[in-house]
Amino acid sequence: GVVLVIGVLAAQFLRRDPTKMGLVPYGQHEEGEKGSASGAAGYTLKEATETWQFWMLTLIFFCLGYCIFSIVVHLVPHVTDLGISATTAANMLAVMGALGIISGVVLGGAIDKIGNRWVCAITFIMIAVSVLGLAAVTQIWMLYLLAVVYGLSSGGGAITESTLIVELFGMKSHGSILGVVSFAFTVGGALGPFLTGYIFDITAGYQLAFLICVAVAAVAIIALATLRPIKRPSAL
Repeated sequence: GVVLVIGVLAAQFLRRDPTKMGLVPYGQHEEGEKGSASGAAGYTLKEATETWQFWMLTLIFFCLGYCIFSIVVHLVPHVTDLGISATTAANMLAVMGALGIISGVVLGGAIDKIGNRWVCAITFIMIAVSVLGLAAVTQIWMLYLLAVVYGLSSGGGAITESTLIVELFGMKSHGSILGVVSFAFTVGGALGPFLTGYIFDITAGYQLAFLICVAVAAVAIIALATLRPIKRPSAL
């Protein structure tokens, strides 16, 4: 109840449209922009779906959902299968969650310095390294180290989702495009844990499932490498 009250009160200070504060949306130039969000430059959802970048972005966040939820769901069973206590495994999961919050702040600042695509690529590289390690190591201290690396990476993808969309497609249909990309993330998040569990059942281990997760992260990195800015219409 307290959280609900605080949330409602905090929402009263939010501003949906940057133009109401004398600002322009991220990804738009200060000069030459007119009107509110309804007249913002950029692509409609239909126009965005006709671009290569849209489908690459959808694939990238599908892969992100696959990787993140595969590990979150199966970390504790994997660690306990190694003979480590459930309490220690739960502590590792808590470390990952806490560092995910911190990484969102740190990597958010990194976006301003090196850009969205670099931050997203670094996120997937860290995910791949940590998951590859999970498939190989058994010592508690190394598992904690991998949990730290994975936790630091987990906040990076989420904060780049919206900003990448604005950078590529503008604000005209930002909400609709974000909804589709987020849906792809959710589908990946549903498929990843299921497929990881299924592979565990047929192989009696997580090694193959984790290697597939690394391969999925590699696919996302390749897709990011093909992601190039597109010329946004000035008025649609």
